[in-house]
Amino acid sequence: MVEKAKPPSAIDSGTGTLGGRPMIKVAGASHNIPPVAPVPIHSPQGQSEANGDPLIGAVVAGSGADKYKIIKAIGKGGMGKVYLATNQHDDKVAIKFILEERLDAIAKEKGRNAEEARDTAKEMFYREAILAGSLAHKNITRTFDVGSYGENVFYVMEYVEGMDLDDKNEEYEKKPVSEHWGWLGRIIAQVCDGLYVAHTHVEMSKDTPESEPTPKPKPIMHRDLTPDNLRITVQDGEEVVKIMDFGIAKAEGDDGMTRTGIVKGKLHYYAPEYILARQRKRESYDYRVDIWALGVMMYYLLSGRHPYDVDNEFALVDALKKEPSDPRSIRPDIPPAVAELIMRCLQRDPDKRYQNVMQVKRDVFKTLGLEYKSEGTDSDSIDLPPSLMDYMANEMAKDDTKSKRVLLEMEE
Repeated sequence: MVEKAKPPSAIDSGTGTLGGRPMIKVAGASHNIPPVAPVPIHSPQGQSEANGDPLIGAVVAGSGADKYKIIKAIGKGGMGKVYLATNQHDDKVAIKFILEERLDAIAKEKGRNAEEARDTAKEMFYREAILAGSLAHKNITRTFDVGSYGENVFYVMEYVEGMDLDDKNEEYEKKPVSEHWGWLGRIIAQVCDGLYVAHTHVEMSKDTPESEPTPKPKPIMHRDLTPDNLRITVQDGEEVVKIMDFGIAKAEGDDGMTRTGIVKGKLHYYAPEYILARQRKRESYDYRVDIWALGVMMYYLLSGRHPYDVDNEFALVDALKKEPSDPRSIRPDIPPAVAELIMRCLQRDPDKRYQNVMQVKRDVFKTLGLEYKSEGTDSDSIDLPPSLMDYMANEMAKDDTKSKRVLLEMEE
């Protein structure tokens, strides 16, 4: 049975300095994460350039005493390339480097020179590391160190052996839907547990330089929630899903470090309000974009097709003028309760979707015939921790017609 979600860990916001620069401590991290690039590490002599990649065989240093030897490339995402590495104790880790072409894209879009673009991208990259490192949960891949290597910046993550959800799902595609959903529903419930920690994230901050730090809600959206970013591993004989790559995560209320010229996430998983925000270049969405992505994932993994099967952003804007078709039009044997759950996640109006991931988990459990013990986080109102409820109320009061405006503009 899937373990019930627990309240998120608070950030340890103690500060210090490194070479005169401020540092931010992250709970559970082995080192402090600087918000700006540390002193560059010089390239070692005699490094291998296996497969034309100069990083293979290199030894890079983190922000503390740890060093990592890069073994091989294991993945590439929208912002970076991921490598398997080992530390000085021969423990396996994953290291993500920012892609040079992304630096070039920022420079080209913003009309900045290469040095300014690199500084901007580095700051964005370190902020991503800070966000990811502040999340501690069994269903989230941990980030615990950062560093630089010449002009390249990186962060170090937990290495997770296993299969991507998309690949693992292939083992169930031809099985009866009861068996397929019986497995997939339990995986989705675990994803909800991990997302709950991100969506109810808090940080310690000061109202004034002289005041004492107090916890403030700062929900973190993943924004790149796809089957490729969910990894299935085995712990203590049971399957456990790990949410990977909070590399385009964003905290609500952050100062807009994400650049519109960088294509982030996967097109089919964009929520209507997110795609419109990209087109209109404004922030008018919240963590419910991840609930939309959950719906797209369930739809795709059960039916084999995306609810909006388009190949470019402009086609998606046009397609989103209509509600998606019921997944039973593709796979008729999907249980009605499961189809209803998926379609509620895929409501174009965010206010008509599930309002938090514990509501999704509750209904997943119902379809599986499992007992769900509520802690008051799954009601049909936005029923989250009190501090977060106050935050959401204030945000909604600023613009109580936001959702309706999004839909009207989408239909223009």
